[in-house]
Formats: sequence, C-alpha cells, structure tokens
Amino acid sequence: MGGGNNWEFRGAEGANRGGRRLRRRDGVSPDRRDGKLDDVAWKPFSDGMEGKLIAFGQCKTGIGYKRSLAQLQPDSFCGKWMRSIPVLNPVRMFFVSESLSRRDWVGDGRDGGLVFDRCRIVDFCGGARGAVLDELAAWTEAAAGAAGLPGG
Repeated sequence: MGGGNNWEFRGAEGANRGGRRLRRRDGVSPDRRDGKLDDVAWKPFSDGMEGKLIAFGQCKTGIGYKRSLAQLQPDSFCGKWMRSIPVLNPVRMFFVSESLSRRDWVGDGRDGGLVFDRCRIVDFCGGARGAVLDELAAWTEAAAGAAGLPGG
C-alpha cells in the first residue's frame, strides 16, 4: 500500500476475498447482488493510521441508470457487511457507460455521489499503468467480442 499518489482498486468480489472480510452481521451469507457495491478504491497514508480515504462505486450501463443513482448507501453497507467499520464513511461514486447530459449533472451527483460518465472515466484512466491497464484492455477486448465488434 503506502503513501504517494497510488490508489488501490478492487472489484467488490476482489475486496471481499472469498468472504473473509465481508459477512452480514445477521448471519446471512454474502451474495453478489447484495448492497449494490461494485467497486472499492482506497488511498492509504504512509503513517498506517486509521482514517484512510475510501470510495465505494456502483456501475450501470444504458439509459435507465437514473433509477439506480441512490441505491448504494455506503454507511448502511458498512454497518451490515463489514466486521471493522471505517472511521470515515466511504465516498459514494456512480459509474455509467453513457455520456451524461450536463443539464442533469448536479442532480445526478446529488443522488449518486461522485459521478463518472464515459468521458470522466476515460479522463481519470489516462494515467493507468501496469495491471490496471492490462485489465482495461482485457475488458475492452471481451466487450468488443461480446458485441461482435472488430478487435474482440
């Protein structure tokens, strides 16, 4: 981990690591559909103290994303699923594959948290390197293949 400008990223299943970290407090087994959490990012500090910046993300595709904007509730998720609740509530992020209307941007942000539409995702990933870049390339190839596009 460490300090600097490095962020750690995991899909929700990778962050869970086979259920060792996430377990419903009421005994219900984890389910891929529970909690609406798709991605986790965190920025640790080199001092190792509690209180790192954590972000929870939800991902949607298609034009019907608006009905999902408020589904992910990080404080509720932490209370239900995490053995050790973070000092600070995670920041909520919402990722959508569409290019969103600037007219709706503020409202979408109020409902969904920090919004990443396709333009912002590309802008943010501009410095992607190593394993992250490899994962992006693999996902793009698989998506192109599934859609019957060249390069897939």
